[in-house]
Amino acid sequence: MGMLDPAQKRDSQTTNQSLLLAYIAANDVACPVCGYNLRARTSDMYPECGQRFGLRVGSESVRFGQFLLFLAPLIMQAGLALFFLILMLTEPWFPRWPAQWGIYAICIAGVADGMLILLLYHARQRVFFRRSRHVQGAMTWLTWITQSLIAVVSVGFGTK
Repeated sequence: MGMLDPAQKRDSQTTNQSLLLAYIAANDVACPVCGYNLRARTSDMYPECGQRFGLRVGSESVRFGQFLLFLAPLIMQAGLALFFLILMLTEPWFPRWPAQWGIYAICIAGVADGMLILLLYHARQRVFFRRSRHVQGAMTWLTWITQSLIAVVSVGFGTK
């Protein structure tokens, strides 16, 4: 795909704006900011909330909420690990190794989860969004079950 010169870019923006205004003039479309009906607008700025709206291509199958639900147990485990790591470093009464190995296991899993969160977020298109809804759901359930088992085993068997 080649670069557009300034004149072509300006013509493209004018065409996009006229297509958007033509679509809005013929359809009931809610403002994404304030929710007011944009039908029959003659400019790309709405006076009610002062926001501009533009023409974009989006996907109906991208489910960012499902992705957050997929990451949620990893985020919780990483947060719990951070909490325990802070306690380990600052509190003299915190039990030392090996008396409470379950807490240390949670910390190790949490650090690994933190790195996994970063990797998954950066590779989210390839790893998650290109999958079918069923596979996304299975990945989410598997993550929740795995993280729950790690927490139950670590706390149930690793603390005295």
